[in-house]
Amino acid sequence: MKRNIRYFLMIVGLMLSVGIFAQTTKWRDIYTVKKKDTIFGIANKYGLSLPELMEANPEMKQEGYMLQKGTTLFIPFASDQQNPNAPKKAQKEDKNAVAASKPAVAGTAAAQQKVAASDAVKIGVMLPLHDVDGDGKRMVEYYRGLLMACNYLKKKGISTDVHAWNVPIDADIRATLLQEGANTCDIIFGPLYTKQVAPLAGFCKTYGIKLVIPFSISGDDVERNKEIFQVYQSPETLNECTIKAFLNRFTNVHPIFVDCNDSTSRKGAFTFGLRKELEKRNINYSITNVS
Repeated sequence: MKRNIRYFLMIVGLMLSVGIFAQTTKWRDIYTVKKKDTIFGIANKYGLSLPELMEANPEMKQEGYMLQKGTTLFIPFASDQQNPNAPKKAQKEDKNAVAASKPAVAGTAAAQQKVAASDAVKIGVMLPLHDVDGDGKRMVEYYRGLLMACNYLKKKGISTDVHAWNVPIDADIRATLLQEGANTCDIIFGPLYTKQVAPLAGFCKTYGIKLVIPFSISGDDVERNKEIFQVYQSPETLNECTIKAFLNRFTNVHPIFVDCNDSTSRKGAFTFGLRKELEKRNINYSITNVS
């Protein structure tokens, strides 16, 4: 009888040990989103990059994702942090023998890692990355697209190292430029606001960094600085492409135009052009007014 009790206690002990082992986690913390939290703010709080936080929470990569109060987020360990819960590797009985038997392999691996790190394209993103207003939300979507492009480059054998800074409309971008990693970028995407262009362009000129402005700005900075590349479509070109895309995608529809009676609206060029093309194709449409 005593032997049976001893075996029973041994089994219970083993089960408890397995249970405790299974509870080891790869997450540093589980965070509940508060009312005024932003994705960038949470990442900054835990010393994470946006890609690290988004990788731990894949739903953030979905188009149109918005941070909601009460949402639970997994907080991973930063790339330069060690997970204390990770199982430790068994130590070799004879480390000297192992090191002596494979010196060339270890040296080659270290050299390959060093070369890979030096060959990576260092990308900086200086945009309003928040969900406070429309500007921030649109730029977060743009940033997600940029990360998708980096994943595509990775499949093609091109390594990238992305650093992102939140630069809202009221920020002094000169303070951002003082942060670690800014002057080592190969290329920087941004800014969104015209007043931030001059200091950022001067910074890029000093350090030989290429600057890509993906939006419209006022001023002649693009013409005066060879470091600046502007990816931008004129309103006319954008309207033409949008009308063409609409007609190609919606072939069997009856369009309805809503006249908002707003004399300040800038949508007239688009709606007028679309109506003109519909008439050329003998496609009926309707116009209604906002009462």
